[in-house]
Amino acid sequence: MRMVFIGDSLTYGYRIRPDRVWVKQLAQEKGIEIINKGMNGDTTGGMLRRFLRDVVKYEPTHVLIFGGANDIVLDMPLDTITENIEKMVNTARKEGIIPLIGITMEMDELMASREWADGTDYKKANKQVLLLREWILNYCNRNNLVTIDFYEAYHEALSKEPVTDYFLDGLHPTEKGQEVLKDTAIKAFRKLIKE
Repeated sequence: MRMVFIGDSLTYGYRIRPDRVWVKQLAQEKGIEIINKGMNGDTTGGMLRRFLRDVVKYEPTHVLIFGGANDIVLDMPLDTITENIEKMVNTARKEGIIPLIGITMEMDELMASREWADGTDYKKANKQVLLLREWILNYCNRNNLVTIDFYEAYHEALSKEPVTDYFLDGLHPTEKGQEVLKDTAIKAFRKLIKE
């Protein structure tokens, strides 16, 4: 089994030591090859443009498509995001690659506004994240695709412990947050990998 994870900074591991990034930890723990093609600041449009080069070229058995957060922060229409995801799924299937879709976490509005001070309406962004999550869940259900719901897992973690335990800046996970992402992926992988 060879997997490629294509995404943005949440896949790349923004400001996290390479050996502590959830993708690396997951590969080691499950004993599988995972090629990390996360790119800081990328959008689903960028992921789509590099899909052949960064996914298909490696001839993986599976691909995790995990993006949308930057599109939302940049105020891109939801239809554009979903269309990009669908195109990546269709390309993967055409190439004999099994696609999985990751669902981005909600942002911490207060921390993100303070840390980034970029004028983004993070309350509005979180509404879009929730709409994207609903679309992904429905789309995956209709198309028999495995979903990795990082949104639900992160929401649950944040309900129990301080936000600073899990977010560096309201958008990116801490090392403890990386553990949540890894554990969530492992649960989803039970549908793919026999224990």
